[in-house]
Amino acid sequence: MQKFFLLLVLSTPLAILLFSQPAESSQSTSANQPIQLVNGYPQFQLHGQPFFSHSTAFFYNRIPRDEWASSLVKLKEMGINTVDLYIAWNWHEPEEGKLDFD
Repeated sequence: MQKFFLLLVLSTPLAILLFSQPAESSQSTSANQPIQLVNGYPQFQLHGQPFFSHSTAFFYNRIPRDEWASSLVKLKEMGINTVDLYIAWNWHEPEEGKLDFD
């Protein structure tokens, strides 16, 4: 099964915090913080390991549905580990009050 991170048009610090593991205790230490300063620069930690986001935007509303899976696999093969989705609301609400998320 392919694993991807999903960033939903959020500011980067908020998106990073959403995907971090919660601290095991109520007391916060630098070891369990998702963002640490390393040599004066912020470094994102995922599961205790440094993580660099190699990301791309995926405009699903511009790609035929039957090509979504193969497109995501190709991105993964290129080293992409984060996919940025822009939700096209007018694509999911073709008429006022009528929602379609199929």
